Amino acid sequence: MKKKLILPILAVALAFSACKLTGDSNYVPGIGLYNPILINSDTLDMLKKSPDGNIMIDSLFVNDTVTVVVGAEGFVNNLLKLSFKVDNPAKLEILEPHDSIKAYFDPSSDFINGSIIMRDKIVKAFYPFKFVTLETSEKVKIDFRIESDAKEVANTSVLTLQFPIK
Repeated sequence: MKKKLILPILAVALAFSACKLTGDSNYVPGIGLYNPILINSDTLDMLKKSPDGNIMIDSLFVNDTVTVVVGAEGFVNNLLKLSFKVDNPAKLEILEPHDSIKAYFDPSSDFINGSIIMRDKIVKAFYPFKFVTLETSEKVKIDFRIESDAKEVANTSVLTLQFPIK
């Protein structure tokens, strides 16, 4: 009986010794937009994707105030920075969040110019991105980028929102 158990015990010991047991993991951070978005006092679902994979809003109108909740997750990695870039900044006015929301982020954050720095040891964050449409345009794109402290895998993820302004 003892001879029959030696081979399976050795196989299990070999299998466990091949595992990486250092306890650290790395994941590509995730980023998403939460439905629905708020336009003035109405809500609108984001259901469409453009041919190049961007999330689309059917259309906005001049002077619409839009709130999009951006969610980011580092899983076991810490989030470092959420940034955004508008391809045509003259078409939008970015609004600062309330002080109660600013308190969750690092004081060095620049909410208007798209550099939102996370406090230490944040693995999940939500940010209500708010803007006003100023001029008509065929297409406006906003790129949202999240950065984490992941190593050995990509430490950034990008999501693009696009829409026309009528």
